[in-house]
Amino acid sequence: FPAGVDGVLYQQATGKVTFQATSMRWAATEGEPRGVTVDVPSIKSTFLSKRDKNKAMLKIVTHAGDSYVFDFSRCGADLDKAFETRDLVRDAIHGLSAAQPA
Repeated sequence: FPAGVDGVLYQQATGKVTFQATSMRWAATEGEPRGVTVDVPSIKSTFLSKRDKNKAMLKIVTHAGDSYVFDFSRCGADLDKAFETRDLVRDAIHGLSAAQPA
């Protein structure tokens, strides 16, 4: 899975998505330092924006009802690359989820 993805928007701030053994983390790379960590076992579902929209978005919903929306539209030279990057992140989340013991 990707080591890290730069240029990801979360709550109107630009940051970087990284992965640990059981979690995904977004940390701001501009402005005030802040971040959010999502434990993979807590993820109930993921949703992708449609490709006919002009934003490559990934929504994560947890079993507790929390939701996180990440915008990958600035990740890559063009929108096709942004969708590709978003899909890689989603696949990494699913890969980590499958690796977790039941």
